[in-house]
Amino acid sequence: MKPGFVVRTDRFLVEDSVKNGNRFLIGNGYFGYRGTLDEGAATDMVALNIAGLYDRQGSKWREPINAYNPFYTTLKVNSTLIHPNTIAPTEHTQGIDMECGTHFRESRFMIGTTVVKIASERFAVQAEKRLIVTKYSFSVSTSADLELCTGIDADVYDINGPHLAKPKGATHYDASYLTSRTLELAIPVVVAEVTVTDLTVTAKPVWEDNRFVRVFRFRAESGVTYSMIRFAAVTYGGENTASEAIELVRAAKKHGYRSIKAENAAWWKAKWTISDVRVRGAEEAQLGLRNSIYHLISIRPRDAFHSVPARGLSGQVYKGAIFWDTEMFMMPFYLNTDLEAARNCVMYRVHTLAGALRKAKQYGYLGAFYAWESQETGDDACSDFNVTDPVTKEPIRTFFKEQQIHITGDVVYAALNYLDRTKDLSVLAEGGLEMLLESVRFYLSYVKLDRRDGLYHVPCVIGPDEYHEGVNDNAYTNRLIHHTLQGAVRAVAAMRKKDNPFVTKLFAEKKYAGIVQKATRVAAKLYVPTPDEHGLIAQFQGYFHLEDATVDAVKARIQHENEYLGGPNGVVTPTQVIKQADVVTMLALFPEDYPDRIKKANWTYYEPRTEHGSSLSASMYALVAAAIGETEYGYPLFLKSAMIDILGEGKSYAGGIYIGGTHPAASGGAYLVAIYGFAGLRYAAGKIRLDTRLPKAITGLTFKIATGTRTATVEVTKNGGVIKWSD
Repeated sequence: MKPGFVVRTDRFLVEDSVKNGNRFLIGNGYFGYRGTLDEGAATDMVALNIAGLYDRQGSKWREPINAYNPFYTTLKVNSTLIHPNTIAPTEHTQGIDMECGTHFRESRFMIGTTVVKIASERFAVQAEKRLIVTKYSFSVSTSADLELCTGIDADVYDINGPHLAKPKGATHYDASYLTSRTLELAIPVVVAEVTVTDLTVTAKPVWEDNRFVRVFRFRAESGVTYSMIRFAAVTYGGENTASEAIELVRAAKKHGYRSIKAENAAWWKAKWTISDVRVRGAEEAQLGLRNSIYHLISIRPRDAFHSVPARGLSGQVYKGAIFWDTEMFMMPFYLNTDLEAARNCVMYRVHTLAGALRKAKQYGYLGAFYAWESQETGDDACSDFNVTDPVTKEPIRTFFKEQQIHITGDVVYAALNYLDRTKDLSVLAEGGLEMLLESVRFYLSYVKLDRRDGLYHVPCVIGPDEYHEGVNDNAYTNRLIHHTLQGAVRAVAAMRKKDNPFVTKLFAEKKYAGIVQKATRVAAKLYVPTPDEHGLIAQFQGYFHLEDATVDAVKARIQHENEYLGGPNGVVTPTQVIKQADVVTMLALFPEDYPDRIKKANWTYYEPRTEHGSSLSASMYALVAAAIGETEYGYPLFLKSAMIDILGEGKSYAGGIYIGGTHPAASGGAYLVAIYGFAGLRYAAGKIRLDTRLPKAITGLTFKIATGTRTATVEVTKNGGVIKWSD
């Protein structure tokens, strides 16, 4: 294992199991498997989380399903269960080798005078997305009676479950499998596995404690290492789901563990060749940035009907929904390294347009009002009550889904970036142009003309700072609306030039006559907050009239550690303290629109007033810090984003609700800071340039940018940067 590619721990603490499940996650975009130990059960938050497969149980929140765990394994030595939760290991190592996407563990136990060693490794297969493979080995220092129990665990961890009907266990030749259906939509789900051992005894699958397992009992010889290889598959949705899963595991067995492992390692090697960012001079920055990239690769969308959930594939938090995080924080990484994944992110929003149209109609608007929490249909999974009073246990009314209208602009921003970078107008022909125009139609129906100043205003919204609800003219939101109107007009012009009959037909079918002219007119008269005499941009109307308290002073008013700080009664609400970067995020997204003195004035004002209650916040301040010459101040904020899942320091609760898991938006934010902040990468008129702002700790960066037909290798040092192109 190469230095700089390994995240590990050399101790075992029961209380670390949830944190380790996040930081040692493996995945391939189709599923994520939490970094739990082989002995782990539902109580340890084991989860094989499936991308894009959702279920709702009664009136509970709808969320993605966790499939049955195919790798449940325990070992008994002389009738004693070897489990780290009950018997502390004398030595223990667990981690992830990011270079090849492999989870590993090695544990040593003392049972009387007998030394028991357990080692395992597992990886998500990248070439065949439905496959996952593990190897489990063990030995004893003295001859002993062993009982190896291994199979499929049907006791699934859920936040709002159960989501699967009672499973049926069966075998087909050497394969065993469980079949079930989701409870809401009756979608078939199958988990199958084949086990290969070097044991001389055999065992047939039996039901035991809600697990379909094989129990091997034998006399182990002193010093002999025994091994077991298991090939597993998870399939869903088709008429032949079971047969597909069985065929997959049997074919994998035939292909062989070594071959699959080697092919998987080769896939990762090629992926790292284009995705890696080599950092010179700062080991922590290197490890954190690689970990960020590793997670983004592991959860990339595999097709045009899926995107990336806010907590990746680490579990069911935030209902497994897609937020603005994907477009604003993760998309830049995919645009630079994986154009297929970037296109999938855009096309997911195209394919969920119908849900956005339904939402707009529900609230009395026209066009596309995208879901704040989007699932497979694009309908909004966001609740009216998203947090709970930790004292009274009563739900608190929130307005995230109806007031965070910037989500539509976020979607458009990412789509326009994709079009600007790739010139792939096929996206427009496949529904993208309709998506843009319906987004315009929504904003045209939302803005209000104030006849006193002759300008269009944007009432009753929530910006990125979610603590302040129902504000007017949020600067970030208004700027994105302006960008949406202008960008859609440009897209129409580009598409007319390419295929005018297509545009003419679309305009006739969707009644878009006059929409370009109206969008142009409203954009010209849309109120977008501008700097005052001090260079400051008001986050929203009346913001500067709120109490100017410090973050520490406001936090001193907190009565309960899990209380919600925003909303109608939150301690933050009457103050200028904000949850996360808001105006500063706008400055980061539109860097060419604002001179450095304006960036500096707002960065200096807003950063001390930011609670950083979101993992999305630090990277935006770090990015703007680099632009204004405050790189040293921004460097710890970069590390906060890059190291968040390694250190496990993200918020676990908000308003009494569990919000733990991985933080792919922070991962994407770390990449943004490194490439667009420290390296100073800029795009203009189809060309790239550098404006290097390296912090003292980093002496150089090397990375690649894929443009489709050509690849740029970028070398950055304290003296500037060099860009080399290759076909």
